[in-house]
Amino acid sequence: MSDASKQAIAAVEAAGGTVTCVHLNKLAIRAVLYPYKFDILPHRARPPPKVMEKYLDHTKCGYLSPEVQIRNLKLFGQITSEPRYRQEHEAFMAVQRVERQKVKAEKLNKKKVLINSD
Repeated sequence: MSDASKQAIAAVEAAGGTVTCVHLNKLAIRAVLYPYKFDILPHRARPPPKVMEKYLDHTKCGYLSPEVQIRNLKLFGQITSEPRYRQEHEAFMAVQRVERQKVKAEKLNKKKVLINSD
């Protein structure tokens, strides 16, 4: 998520969850919403200077805060979820490439059949 109030953070943590607020520019939002349109997922952009403090503040669960990064490393084995998403995306795109190749081959075979039947 990009932002959360202190009450929301407290409620999630009281329920046993964690909150990490991250900056997403237009390209990153597009990659989250439409990952199949990207052969390679783009890296997350750094936040602009105006909002950098929010993401460096551990009380606001900012992803650039050392305390949040250490927490994520202990809980999840990595600082951000980007590597996991990249692996999932690469596997998904590999399947998509194979399916596209099958469709192309089928279209090519249909064209050959039509040409040979004339």
